[in-house]
Amino acid sequence: MSPDKFGGFFFLDYAFLYYLEILVILYKIVKIFIRVVKMIKNLGIDKIKEILPHREPFLFVDEILEVEPGVSAVGKRTFTQSDFFFKGHFPDFPIVPGVILIEFSAQVSAFIILLKDEYKNLFGYLTGVENFKFVKKVEENQTVIAKSKVLDFRHNIAKSEVELFVFDTLVAKGVIKAFFVDKNSLGGAF
Repeated sequence: MSPDKFGGFFFLDYAFLYYLEILVILYKIVKIFIRVVKMIKNLGIDKIKEILPHREPFLFVDEILEVEPGVSAVGKRTFTQSDFFFKGHFPDFPIVPGVILIEFSAQVSAFIILLKDEYKNLFGYLTGVENFKFVKKVEENQTVIAKSKVLDFRHNIAKSEVELFVFDTLVAKGVIKAFFVDKNSLGGAF
């Protein structure tokens, strides 16, 4: 059968597919735009202290560069000579302990959950670390960038994949797990 017998049906079908494809592209652009609008950028130390309960010397986030609540977070920390752990780890060869890098990763990852409107009243506990690998050492006066993406958040347990970088070089990576509870259940501590 030729297209003429359908009264141009095939032409209309191709036109419909063309316009459908345009709608799909527009939908994707709108989704990207919404994600960008929801993204939070450049949280300084005062805002960080409003969200995290940690304080010096155990607050390891200097700045949150960006957060897409429920999806990802990027934070940074410059480890300086004045950090308490360098006095003993190691006096003549100061490197950042792996456990401090894990805690830094957990603190950055917490922003993924705590900046969602429905989770602002939660408090998180680090409950696990999976497959954390330390690829290169981090020395004093180096700035570490943590890039965290949520893998799963169910039953108040968040699982995030984190990569740490110094000068765009991967220095560590792994998975952080945290359990979140309502702050009110802590007896007014926060």
